[in-house]
Amino acid sequence: MGLNIAVFGDIHGKLDLMYSCCKEWEENNGMRIDIVAQTGDFQTIRNEEDLKFYFAPEKYRKMELIGDFAKYLPPRKDIEKDIQRDIKQMIKSQKMSEEEIKKEIEKIEEKFIAAPRFTLFIGGNHEAWNVLNSRDYGNIIAYNMEYLGRSGVCNINGIDIAGISGIYSPKQYEKPLPETIDRTWGCMRKEAVDKLEERLSMIDTQPRILLLHSWITPLSDPSIRINRQKNIPDNLFEGPVSPVLNLIKKYRPDYVFMGHMHHSYFEGIVGDVRLGEPRHLPTLLVGLSELTEEKSEDSYRVVRIE
Repeated sequence: MGLNIAVFGDIHGKLDLMYSCCKEWEENNGMRIDIVAQTGDFQTIRNEEDLKFYFAPEKYRKMELIGDFAKYLPPRKDIEKDIQRDIKQMIKSQKMSEEEIKKEIEKIEEKFIAAPRFTLFIGGNHEAWNVLNSRDYGNIIAYNMEYLGRSGVCNINGIDIAGISGIYSPKQYEKPLPETIDRTWGCMRKEAVDKLEERLSMIDTQPRILLLHSWITPLSDPSIRINRQKNIPDNLFEGPVSPVLNLIKKYRPDYVFMGHMHHSYFEGIVGDVRLGEPRHLPTLLVGLSELTEEKSEDSYRVVRIE
């Protein structure tokens, strides 16, 4: 069974706008979007505490700019932890019955909204890393929302969607992730790329979609053919050489979607036609722009994967 997958560039907390685009697409096309995928700078900020771990220019580090994530339904385990903490504060020695706790949880859940479509995302260079790094039960960030981690693969109905978080920085790439959260947490790590390659080597099928925050460079690489481009800075044609390019050539996903460049758009292909191979067509590269109120067609793409 095929899936309609809507892939978005940077949203910076504008979840309501993202799902609004999906709803409009469904109404215009008479089809349902099955999965929403996103290329980083998702922005999972809930409160002022999270802002301490959100490394961005000061003008963006304000509560009125954090976006919509805080109103989406948290994982039940998060709610249960909060309830247990509040119970201790409210009643101290007195215990609540399981039924009372269940009702309390349901009251809290009613205050939130649930993501209308399963949403899969990677990290960008502007994230609340304390939120993305705090899960001891997997990468479920909110109801119907999953973070792919520093790198990862998610299989949905037999379709593998892979992702690598962060931007490529030659200075940071081979360094281990610092134990204390800092600005460099927004950088791609060799360890994460190696782990993804190890995972891909173990599965029978190639990934159909690869999500990246950082654009592949240099776009002037002989293996890349450009079909369409808009507002692309010169430095993206010059390098440095992205370590992910070889991974793309090796595993040949159908699509590679990239974010990060707010005002740019790119469409091209990597590789050539290989008749007789299961994945014989070249990979389509798409660099998406930032999602804004104008809902530009350059900020998201809906693809059908069979």
